[in-house]
Amino acid sequence: MILWTLCGLTCYKCGLKCVKNRNHEDDHDCLTDHKCHFYCHFSEAHRNKLVLKCNHRAGHDSYHICKGMQHLCGRPCSLSNKRNCQKVCAKEIGHNEEHLCQSKRHYCEATCSLSTKTQEGDYQCPNKCIILCEVQHNSHHCENETCPILCPIQNCQNKCESNDHFHSNSKLSVDHFCGYVQYFNIIWNEFNLI
Repeated sequence: MILWTLCGLTCYKCGLKCVKNRNHEDDHDCLTDHKCHFYCHFSEAHRNKLVLKCNHRAGHDSYHICKGMQHLCGRPCSLSNKRNCQKVCAKEIGHNEEHLCQSKRHYCEATCSLSTKTQEGDYQCPNKCIILCEVQHNSHHCENETCPILCPIQNCQNKCESNDHFHSNSKLSVDHFCGYVQYFNIIWNEFNLI
């Protein structure tokens, strides 16, 4: 029997969740077209014209805005290089303030700080930091809360059972056992046969 546990981290192209198996090594992907399929929030502004679909990426956290009409400022967001940015200013046309999109959260975007040595060699978490870019921080934390290191038992391909993503950085001795009973029973039986 093959078990499939959804990854659940954010897609690398949009705001939807990754539907690949939890242990995948490549980019997080929702396996959709990454487009928002809701209609423009400003339907009354279209005045009997066809209301177009939203121009944002899927899973965004702001108004649905089409590109058929200019509803808002539209200049580049001053935080457009940050993750989760909607890229265009969502303030009224002609405003005199900083250009900001509708996203409520602009993430830091640095690589996660988890870096450790394992039996297989050095491990660097490939995920991006989800701490708000406006918040000063020295340690970058991704959205993965569990330990990504493989169990050290031979032929076990399960991940460590710890719910602490950074438990490898503890000053104490750290074991990355998965806690999967089947593997412990095999080892126990082998030990008792000797």
